[in-house]
Formats: sequence, structure tokens, C-alpha cells
Amino acid sequence: MSFSFPPRRSIFSGFDSWYKGTQRGGNKGKEETEEKPEPEGKTKTQVDLYGFEIIVTPKAQADRLKCENRSRLRAERWHKYQDKGKLPKDRRDRALKMMIRKGIPPGLRSWVWMETSGAQERMNQASEGRTYAACLKKAMEHSPFAKQIELDIPRTYPGHPWLEMQQGQQALERVLLAYAARNPRTGYCQSMNYIAAMLLLVLDKNEEKAFWMLATLIEDILYAGTYAHNLNGCHVEMRSLGELVAHKLPRLSKHLESMYCEMSVIATDWYLCLFSTSLPCETAVRVWDSLFDEGPKILFRVAVAILQLAERKLMKYDNAGELLKGVKEFARNLHNRDKLMKVAFDGIGGLPMNTIKSIRKTKQKDVDEMLRARDERLDSKSGRHKNTWSDMDQEDSDGGDSDGQSSIATAITDVADLSIS
Repeated sequence: MSFSFPPRRSIFSGFDSWYKGTQRGGNKGKEETEEKPEPEGKTKTQVDLYGFEIIVTPKAQADRLKCENRSRLRAERWHKYQDKGKLPKDRRDRALKMMIRKGIPPGLRSWVWMETSGAQERMNQASEGRTYAACLKKAMEHSPFAKQIELDIPRTYPGHPWLEMQQGQQALERVLLAYAARNPRTGYCQSMNYIAAMLLLVLDKNEEKAFWMLATLIEDILYAGTYAHNLNGCHVEMRSLGELVAHKLPRLSKHLESMYCEMSVIATDWYLCLFSTSLPCETAVRVWDSLFDEGPKILFRVAVAILQLAERKLMKYDNAGELLKGVKEFARNLHNRDKLMKVAFDGIGGLPMNTIKSIRKTKQKDVDEMLRARDERLDSKSGRHKNTWSDMDQEDSDGGDSDGQSSIATAITDVADLSIS
């Protein structure tokens, strides 16, 4: 296998266009986990590293620049891997894991993601009939998911310049169609469009890499059934997260219970879209850095970290609707990615994968029984109801919100309804 490594000067490719006039500085002292009042001042509109337009407060501007200062200093440590043209063979290499947790330099992200996730190996070993080209050819002949994908493409990150262009939309459509042909059992589930679009943006718009990263995510990394037609796996993850929050943040958990606020209402889109529609893009890709290296426990660590950072604010709400708005706003403005990841790894205590697996095993049984009872109840009334986003009424799909969030809202409602049924 050969790989063309970017020269050192481009390790931060794309960043220098807006990074000006800052001073280098390390992370001095212990990171605080409490919110600080934002300094007064006007907001500014900026374009982030991956082309998203963001509105930031003076504090958010300062947070972004501090994170980039630290990232530039840490980038020097990646030269040893770049010079050798390879990463350690041992996937448990602690030095590499710690470096990834502190963020992969933008110019190396595509390579490191492909390697640590296992997507590169999958791509290299694909049989002739399972390549991206072969799957795309099959999908172009016929795909039962083509209409829904076509409807969702324009609603994927509206406002992003490349994704609003025909070139970007066609690339995204091809990746989604090809994956649905590769894995017809899962096919296409709304939210996969956001993940595939983000992958294209980070992976230098390389469709083949985005296809294999999507396949590796769904088939190797995320919990089985996360994107199933009945969202079986997502139900399990929501219930598992709820139990972990009850253990890690008991005061907040009891507060949520007092308002009958299910974890699924808060976190369904976090898990289905992998934080790509909830956190700022530059923060979300930091989460993905570790997700591809360490697996799905990262989703739980980050989810608990967000709730811990927002706990004081969330405890002030006395109704679920306002709390939901509050947590969404808090996550949307988490530009201090260093702070979030530090809390995720150092601020919530131990969270071994064996613990998560044990909780999942129990919750899977509960969900299976819940879905079975639901299906029996629906059968007795009006026949089997298919709980899948892809079976949404066509008129509703055509009339969805222009910001593309209607489909995610539908899934949140589905998961929440089943959680309390």
C-alpha cells in the first residue's frame, strides 16, 4: 500500500487562511469545567476550517484561537509518523491514542481516520464485486432508496457552499446510493446523509474514502442496529446512556426524571448524527478523531461530558421544552473543543467498554420486549406499522423544514414515544 503524505508545511492545510495575528501558547493550568460569563461585545460571522459559516461571540472567538494555538504546538509530535509514512501497528499504542485525543492535525486527518478506523484495510481488501465502483453501478441501475436520498440531499447542511453546488450534492448522492446497495439490509436511514457529507468534507471530497468510512462506521464501530428500520440499536444506546447519566450525574438525572424528560429527547440526534448536527463542526471532528480510534465508548464519554458541563444551567429549567432548547444551545456553542474532550476523558471518571457492553446487554433485552409488545399492539389495531424514517409520508418529506432537521425530529419522537410506551 502506498500513501502520499502531505508535506509538513501543509499539516494545517486550510487553517492559515483565517488564522492570523495570534500568539502561540500552551494550555496553562487546569481546565475549568464551569461556565464563565461571556464578555460583552458583538458577534462575528466566520467561516470554519471545513467551510461552515458560524456566528461566534468574542468568547467563542477566543476559544477557537486558543484551541488552534495548542493544536499547532502539538502538531510537531506527528512528524515522526509522517516521516515514517506509517502509524504504529499496535492499535493499543498509548502514545498515539493520547495524541489522537488531543486532536489530529487537519492535514493528516484523512490518512489517520482511514488507518485507525480500519477503513483503509477494508478498501484494500474489497473483492471485485464489493468495491465502491461496483456498488455504485448496482445502485444506479435501481435503488429503492433513491427517492428518499434525492429528497434529503438539498436538506443536508443547507448553506454550505460546496454542498449547495451540484458537484457536492451529486457526490453525496453517489456515496449514499452506493452504501445502500452494499448493505441493503440497512439501506438508507435519514441522518446518514449528515455523516456522509461530513466525511466528504474532511476526506478532501474523496467519494471512495467516504464510502468506506461510512461502511466501517455502521458495520464495525457503532452498535448493531443503530440505523435499523425500527431504530433498535438507537433505543438501546439511549437507555444505556440514561443509566450512565444516572450513575455519573445523579442530581441531573433526577431533575430530568422529575420533568419526565427522556434521554432520547436530548441525545437521539447526538448518536444518529454522531454530534455532527449538534456541535460546531471543528468540535465534532475532534470527537470523531477518537471515535475512529477507540470506538463507541467515545460517544458516551462526550455525551456525559456535555451534560456535565451544562449541568448547572440545565438544573435551572423547570420544564422539559425549555431544557431541551437550553442543551441544544449549549452544545451548538461548544467551540472550546479542548475543554470538552478534557472533561470527556478526565472529568467523568472511568468508563470501560466492558461496563457499556454489560449495560447494553440488559437494555437490549428490554428493547426487544418493548418492540415486540408494540408490534403486537399495533397489529391488533390496524396492522403492522413500520417505524422507519424511510417510510415517512411523501408529502411530509416534500414539506420538511428547510433546515433539514425535520427528519431528525421525527426520529427523536419515535424513540421517545417507544421509550415511554
